Amino acid sequence: MIISIILMLILHLTTPFWWWIMVVPFLYGLIRSRSALHAFSTGLGSAGLLWLGASIYLYNTGSALIAEKIAVMMTLPSPLLIIVITTAIAMIAGGFSCCAGYLCYSAFQDLKDQDNA
Repeated sequence: MIISIILMLILHLTTPFWWWIMVVPFLYGLIRSRSALHAFSTGLGSAGLLWLGASIYLYNTGSALIAEKIAVMMTLPSPLLIIVITTAIAMIAGGFSCCAGYLCYSAFQDLKDQDNA
């Protein structure tokens, strides 16, 4: 999970794209996961921790005003719910993408095993 978090953080800081929270866990699931549950929990945790950390950092360094305005637009009682909602979305995206990577790996393994039989 630490490797995935570090790689996602580096890619987030060096590129303007947000979707690394799905690409990196997919590749991790494709290469390193042992089961679908392991893949899902690794993607869920790594993407969630990264997004939570980034959201808290940005909120505390000047984005609180933007979060408050978005919370008012969405009729949320607290701007901190924006952090919770975006973290939950990142967790779901990371978990499913890592699980998809593992399932792609296992599907190709099944095809390879059928060819060898």
